[in-house]
Amino acid sequence: MALCAVSIIVFLAIVLPGVFDLKHAKRSYVVSEPVKRLAIDSKGTVKIDISPSHDGRVHVQRTSAISKDSRLIERHQLSGTTLMLKSSCTGSRFGVLRRCDLHYHVQAPARVALSIHLHLGIAKVHGFRGRLDFRADAGDFVGSGCSRQAYLSLGWGHIDFTDACTPAVIRVRTKAGNIVLTVPEGRYAVNATTHYGNGIQRPFENIIEDPAARNRLDVALSYGGSLVIKGVRP
Repeated sequence: MALCAVSIIVFLAIVLPGVFDLKHAKRSYVVSEPVKRLAIDSKGTVKIDISPSHDGRVHVQRTSAISKDSRLIERHQLSGTTLMLKSSCTGSRFGVLRRCDLHYHVQAPARVALSIHLHLGIAKVHGFRGRLDFRADAGDFVGSGCSRQAYLSLGWGHIDFTDACTPAVIRVRTKAGNIVLTVPEGRYAVNATTHYGNGIQRPFENIIEDPAARNRLDVALSYGGSLVIKGVRP
């Protein structure tokens, strides 16, 4: 009898907290300390919208839809002037495919450097003036700003990025998908390669390819898709 009671207690302690763990549906907080670099690392299925804040602080709002037999593990940590946001979901205790859908609205200082690492999802980034690093296994990235340095890497999906300032370097990599890159018109050292798909649409609109130019556009598709680079007049 005692053994049976112990077994029930163990079951309640291990299983039920995961089954009925619904407290993470919504969360919001503000980081008031100075932040110069914002790093986001999420392993769920993520939709993230990042835009400049108007008060110099970092504002985070998150909603989620998590399998009842899983838990959301989430933390934020400030180290010096670097703010790290991390999130993931625990595995299902019953061996079923878990759901880990996260939606973030983040506002941060416009000059912050951004580093975003997603497993799967959609990222929209607009209005920033710092370095941009983005990596994801699959999904879509849409961004615009005045980054001057941007490094974008996507396994499968679509990248559409506009830099309003003449960039020192933009490096884009994807295995398969579509890339649209828009920059101010001018001279660029362009390295653009693709092996399959619709190929590269040359000549690039309002872009003068000059191997000796200081500003570099380095874009590559490994397998299939389309690649468009265009310059815009002020």
